[in-house]
Amino acid sequence: MSVKVSATMITGRTVKQGLGLVTGKETEQYRREVATVEMNAGLLAVLGLREGEEVRVSTRHGTVTLVTRVAELPGQVVFIPYGPRANSLVGGETGGTGMPGYKGVPVMLEPAGKRGAGGDR
Repeated sequence: MSVKVSATMITGRTVKQGLGLVTGKETEQYRREVATVEMNAGLLAVLGLREGEEVRVSTRHGTVTLVTRVAELPGQVVFIPYGPRANSLVGGETGGTGMPGYKGVPVMLEPAGKRGAGGDR
């Protein structure tokens, strides 16, 4: 039986992502960075995963598979870099602001059963 955990997603830019933007979104560095999800070690343990393993992240808008990375974040908060995968999780609703909500998005996490590749499944 697979473990499922609810969490809150926030998004933003990472330093590695910024460096990848300089060289282009088609670079391996950029693609690898936007295929990650950061969470604290406790949440990773609850999911029964180790850093570098894949987790499926779902919202009412979509599901993506991402590579896990340990970070200093509060208990049930996960961080996903801006990019195609984060975009598919937030949907297009803007509430009249012209920008979707990229902070405080409810997500469901579950082990994906694969190691290290990242990407949509």
